Amino acid sequence: MLYVFMPVAIVTFPSQPVFSQVVTLANTPIGIILSWNSRMRSWYLSIDNAAGERILTAQRLSPKASPTAGLAIEGLPAGQFTVQGNDGYGQGALGTQLTLWFWTNAEITALIPAEIDYPLTVEIV
Repeated sequence: MLYVFMPVAIVTFPSQPVFSQVVTLANTPIGIILSWNSRMRSWYLSIDNAAGERILTAQRLSPKASPTAGLAIEGLPAGQFTVQGNDGYGQGALGTQLTLWFWTNAEITALIPAEIDYPLTVEIV
């Protein structure tokens, strides 16, 4: 069984230590603010709702984790942000070695197989 998903890749500008943009996720405009903390050597995500009110403040972009997992955030479309990459990244890694994605709940649900057929085979494309 082969699944094809189209999560949204968030466009980034790693040469700027702080930048913001408005993106539409699941038909909802939200503000994405990414900021580099040189002391912690990490990127941080903040999110504003359509009215410009802050609904998420400074969540670290940790590779292989979701900065929004387990949080009920009013004004954020149903889904999850995920971060792909490796820890120990530098400022310039954002967008290449470190990427931020948004997955809708439908895309996440589709990843869960209705029935697992053993032996499990994984195809990497």
